[in-house]
Amino acid sequence: MSFKRWLNGFLLLSFLFGLCTQAAISEIPRFRLHLVSEPGSLSPWDQKNSNGLYFLSQLFGSLLKYKDGKLIGDLASECIFKNPRQIDCPLKDKTYSNGQSILAEDFRKSLLLFLGPDRHAPRADLLFSVRGAESYYLGQGSVENVGIQALKGNILRFDLEKNDPEFLYNLTSPLLSPLPNIEKIGPKNSKELISSGAYRLEEWLPTQKIVLVKRDNPQIKLEFLFVSEDSVALNLYEKRDLSFLRRLPTLFIPKYKDRKDFYEVNQIRFDYIAFGPELKNLPKLREALSLSLDFSDIDQILFTKGQYGCPGLPASLFDKMPCLKFNPQRAQDRLIEEKIPKNLKLIYAYSKLGGDDLKRQAEWTQSQWKKHLKLDFQLEQVENKIFVEQLKHKAYPLFRKGVAPERPTCLSAMEFFTNSSSENFLKITDPNFLQRIEKLNKAVEQNKPSKRLCRETVDFLLQNHLLIPTGPIHFSILVRPEWKNWSLNSLNQLDLSELSYSEAVSK
Repeated sequence: MSFKRWLNGFLLLSFLFGLCTQAAISEIPRFRLHLVSEPGSLSPWDQKNSNGLYFLSQLFGSLLKYKDGKLIGDLASECIFKNPRQIDCPLKDKTYSNGQSILAEDFRKSLLLFLGPDRHAPRADLLFSVRGAESYYLGQGSVENVGIQALKGNILRFDLEKNDPEFLYNLTSPLLSPLPNIEKIGPKNSKELISSGAYRLEEWLPTQKIVLVKRDNPQIKLEFLFVSEDSVALNLYEKRDLSFLRRLPTLFIPKYKDRKDFYEVNQIRFDYIAFGPELKNLPKLREALSLSLDFSDIDQILFTKGQYGCPGLPASLFDKMPCLKFNPQRAQDRLIEEKIPKNLKLIYAYSKLGGDDLKRQAEWTQSQWKKHLKLDFQLEQVENKIFVEQLKHKAYPLFRKGVAPERPTCLSAMEFFTNSSSENFLKITDPNFLQRIEKLNKAVEQNKPSKRLCRETVDFLLQNHLLIPTGPIHFSILVRPEWKNWSLNSLNQLDLSELSYSEAVSK
């Protein structure tokens, strides 16, 4: 064989090998997951709920991450207190999706725009501990007085209004990301978005899907579909049209719990059944409703891992876990003592956003009250947007509300019941309760959080029968085994920055 023929053959084989290699690489499937609804905007500033954060947290980096119970660096190497009211965040040598360096000045400009009084950002409160931030947001102060600085050495500095050791947890939010060109992005030019996270936007097909590409490995792509029903999403997963099922209905847990693609992730939440304004002056009825639920019975329906009637916060936050106790005799006695208005509407409302599980939980609650109190409540499943708007203006007699603290602390959960919270639908005005929250707040300012104070504050809600906590919550999820290095933490923050694919496992 001549050298020329050998060389031609070698080149042909090399070419064919290259084609095969490219084909093998291109065979990596997309990591498909779903959102309950399509995001209304690319801007994290406009987000009002957690639905879009699974998507936005892949596009936009944050200063810090909360992982394995600890705060670690993301776009910043760390954020440290120089003194009780000053935080410095040295930035890592990171770039945007267009190759430009991420600068502390970019953060400063973006955060000031976020706080702008003309923007009305729903979550501007994330920065209210910063000196002058709330005043500027309310149009009562100047931008020059806001305590956010870009220092030499690419350091972002926050000067706080008061001591707030928990403020660092706010810096894990992608809502506080640097956004160099967000003001110029609309539906028609969304591909031009400059992102700071692990992924960049490749495609957005309205009403169909959003596709993101991993910046350091373009072969890995995320595809977000829009699926509102849990049962539909499960069907898509079984057909391999989804790689990640964010919520497996509890009805199916027995069937899937022994499979290798089944995971349970404990969540820090404070979900509850609330008594609306119409029951404010009926304390004995509220007590009867609180004590007439056989909490042990629901374990076999929803496969709960903690006691219904207890708060969904970690036991480590309390010196003793405060819980309601099932007492049907006392419940019946209290109901007899109460003078219930004849025109009282027995309505229990809940959001469709909770899916099948919330519906089953509501039906169980309805059956318990009928069984033990002979009260027949009408259930109303309401579209989430309408549900929230209704709660803002005039709450239902009873309603089920889920709240997800953004910090793994007792104060974060209790702040939902203060006037500064947009989630304060109970509008509790009792000075004894407000004093307890103030004590909690002062303990945090002194960096001495108290387990006793946490228990006493939550117990006040239970003993005065202002709500019924629905117990600890864990998410049951399904993830294809071939996908590795994903992370979902107890604050419901999904991190796919290190996502990888193993072809051997898929086979």
